[in-house]
Amino acid sequence: MKSLTRLWQVMASDLGAECGISIDRDHKTVVDRVEHEGIAFLTITLPSFCSDFERSLEQGCVTSDLFLSFKKQGGLPAFLRGYLRLVFLDNGILKDKPSIPAIRAVRQLCLLFKKIELECSDRRKRRAVECFLSCEEDLDYVESQLTDAEYAPVARQAHLLFGDVFDRLNRLVDDFGLNPRHGPGNTADRKVGNQKFAQSVWTERLEEYFPFGEYVLPNWRHISSWPVSFLSPERELPVKVTLVPKTQKTPRVIAQEPTCMQYVQQALMQPLVSLLETDELAKHFVGFSSQDPNRVLARESSVSGELATLDLSEASDRVLNELVTRILSPWPSLLGAVMASRSRFAQLPDGRVIRLRKFASMGSALCFPMEEVVFLAIILSRIAGESGCLSRRELMALSGSVRVFGDDIIVPVDMVQTVMEGLEAFGLKVNREKSFWNGKFRESCGGDFYDGEWVTPVRLKKFLPNSRSDVGSIVSTMELSNRLYEFGYWRTADFVLQSLQSLGVGRQTVPRDSGAIAPWTFQKNIPGGKWDENLQRRVLRTHIARPIFPTNGLDDVAALRKCLAGDFSDPQFRHHLITSGRPVSIRMKTGWVAAGD
Repeated sequence: MKSLTRLWQVMASDLGAECGISIDRDHKTVVDRVEHEGIAFLTITLPSFCSDFERSLEQGCVTSDLFLSFKKQGGLPAFLRGYLRLVFLDNGILKDKPSIPAIRAVRQLCLLFKKIELECSDRRKRRAVECFLSCEEDLDYVESQLTDAEYAPVARQAHLLFGDVFDRLNRLVDDFGLNPRHGPGNTADRKVGNQKFAQSVWTERLEEYFPFGEYVLPNWRHISSWPVSFLSPERELPVKVTLVPKTQKTPRVIAQEPTCMQYVQQALMQPLVSLLETDELAKHFVGFSSQDPNRVLARESSVSGELATLDLSEASDRVLNELVTRILSPWPSLLGAVMASRSRFAQLPDGRVIRLRKFASMGSALCFPMEEVVFLAIILSRIAGESGCLSRRELMALSGSVRVFGDDIIVPVDMVQTVMEGLEAFGLKVNREKSFWNGKFRESCGGDFYDGEWVTPVRLKKFLPNSRSDVGSIVSTMELSNRLYEFGYWRTADFVLQSLQSLGVGRQTVPRDSGAIAPWTFQKNIPGGKWDENLQRRVLRTHIARPIFPTNGLDDVAALRKCLAGDFSDPQFRHHLITSGRPVSIRMKTGWVAAGD
């Protein structure tokens, strides 16, 4: 714990020097409150302080309902008061020209530890599961209240915007032209890596659209010799609801799909994403590969004030399956394939099995693209107003004003209220604490901006390492040091680097993005190293990370299927039939990396 408070102090000193602020009192407050409240002060309370700070920027003043867990002096909290006085007047009113370095500093100091990987308390885990159940109850109620007249304009708008994409996907389903693949994640039936290719379970629902002999076997001649069980709908394995670390405040709720479902979801997801990103109309409004378009719009709107950035809570868990069904209804083969690949039941951590009203939880390969389709259809139908549907010409006129990337949404400011009402009418929940449209702060896809300036913080993901055996922490800490160095927080970067160098790591500088566990340098001529005759370039000897993959050999017909499918997604191509899957651990060794271009 002392290492974290010391890191906070060094960071505060770095930022204080930039802003001309003394941080002695602030550091004392952090030490005292960490002693009494524990690490939760750093991981929960300080991020809440930042949330209130962002609300104050949004509404233009500090109000009495904000910063409740901090003592105030006049209109401002006593904590970080030196920075705050560069942003607000003493009465809490936002200055005409607030200090952007001070805004960046407050956010950095409050969010440094927000994403650190820690287990939540059992109470918070139970609360997350209760929220999952509550979400299903909400969707059940919303579905009972919605009428055909409310579904119709959303479906119509989706048909106009995505019709060409759905036409091509429908033909691929009819022609058995899809290319399924196994995803990297865990599955409900606990298969990993190569084990997934030895599939012995299929469902009757899948067989109608994804014949086992067509999509799993190398060819149909093996159908009689391959052992397989076809499950009826009532015998299908439910998705496994799992809690994984997100923040100490709340875990992330994901659903692990059965192997067969994951396999065909990938078959649909790959062409769907590709077609959406290349379609002449849809590509202007949705994104999957790059978050940069959203960030650019967020930065520009932080200056112009023309666009709002909206954030949705529990976005993946609140997409109504009924709405997806109505959107896809004109394409019966595509609809059938999507619904066949959708798990209809979920098993909670306590063993209970529930029927799902949502389309899919995070964990389904189709969750992300279908939620973007749904969100965008709702947004545009609401912007259309009484007509309920924008024409192609009207849609092109909105290019650069409306964009969706996952649950990050950008819309014109004058349509914010209408759009939020439309989203909430279909059971979605707008997170107003992280949505911005009034002031000059905007946040989208990991890019935070104030009046056109980058104010995104650097975050610590793991505790600082205590030994060389903690390779995961060493890798994460080196990434932190390099990010701090890149952002200009040189004293903090040096402090973090020294903690690594005390373990004998990080003494050789390397070019940026070399892949080594080493500090970056922007110098062109790096001392040391040797000339590699094979690569015809100079190389440096330093520490590198090597992942350890699970051993799960594959042979016979299953190995043939993998080779014919060209599924070599795991990094160890040469040994892909012996080891595969996500790394189970990481080891550190010395090796050679390029010394530059």
